[in-house]
Amino acid sequence: MKVTLLALVSLACSFQLSAQDSGHFCSDRQNANFVKDLTLDSKNLISFRNRGGIGMAGVCWWHSRFERNALYLTIYKPELAKPTNDEAIELIKQIRDAENVIEIPGYNNFFEFTSENKALIQSELEAWQLGDGLLRFAWIDGLSGDAKVEAWKLKGLMDEIYNDVEVNKNISYNKLQAPGILAHAWSVVHMEKVKGGYDLEILDSNTVGYSEHYEYREGDTFMRYHMDHAEVKVSTLQNLMDIAYQRDLQKDYKNPLILPGLEYHRWTVRHVKKVDGGYDLDVVVYSKNRETQNIIYKYKNGDARINYSVIKEEMKDFAHSFSFTPYLERTDEMDKINNAIARHCSSDESIVLGN
Repeated sequence: MKVTLLALVSLACSFQLSAQDSGHFCSDRQNANFVKDLTLDSKNLISFRNRGGIGMAGVCWWHSRFERNALYLTIYKPELAKPTNDEAIELIKQIRDAENVIEIPGYNNFFEFTSENKALIQSELEAWQLGDGLLRFAWIDGLSGDAKVEAWKLKGLMDEIYNDVEVNKNISYNKLQAPGILAHAWSVVHMEKVKGGYDLEILDSNTVGYSEHYEYREGDTFMRYHMDHAEVKVSTLQNLMDIAYQRDLQKDYKNPLILPGLEYHRWTVRHVKKVDGGYDLDVVVYSKNRETQNIIYKYKNGDARINYSVIKEEMKDFAHSFSFTPYLERTDEMDKINNAIARHCSSDESIVLGN
């Protein structure tokens, strides 16, 4: 698959893309793939995962849209003073509204900004959710489809998403209809036509700092959402393990490490030991009834997948997996984004992304 998975920032990372250079903001966006390429560096992504919301069911729809808006519309000016609390609230509202290009003073990138203002951003995401749900009934749009559909219909939906991603060159916001009233969302960064279907690279608000692969094949009537068996690029998993080791050396346990496809509340890294050819991780695995299993997980250089065979069967039932159908969300948000960039750049160059 000719797409590049995201990597958490490696201490030795030599390739970085940034949205912070205001002098090149307009010229950079003449390349319709520029914003997609920003996702190669997790510094340009939100720093925290989907959580909170009504009934503690998360704010995934709004988390994904907020991140996408920031990728397209923010410029960073670290040489300036950081915003006050009230100024930060206003900047967050501007990112949500996607009406203009937004200059963020005092920060190098979106990851830094969201790390230091997480509580303010979470509050805005929850207010956004509440406003859509109670005032505009937007949640109905996420519950209007079926989790499983006829094969011809799913093919049509996937063709539509491919056109949005690879023809229009958008980061495509999709709602995922699951059984009952359950609905999720993700952003599709890349799709590749392969024999008999598509391979997708997506950003999911339930993970932070890397993308995941999904496959659609003609004849499928649904896709399956997973959080417990992600396969990543070898260098991505290597970076994650390197970061875990560095955190252990620095005794940095404030933020639990989220390994690919694993939620921190059921796979907690306690200690990392460097060994020949890899790392030994002392971890605790949790089951949904809160039973625990202590294991030593052995990572070998070159691994591209977490090996779950070391986990007891009764622990694996905490996997979060369900069938779903993705639906392209038809909003005017990309039009707003394109118009904001065109206005900002009108004195220099008029740009409409995706053309």
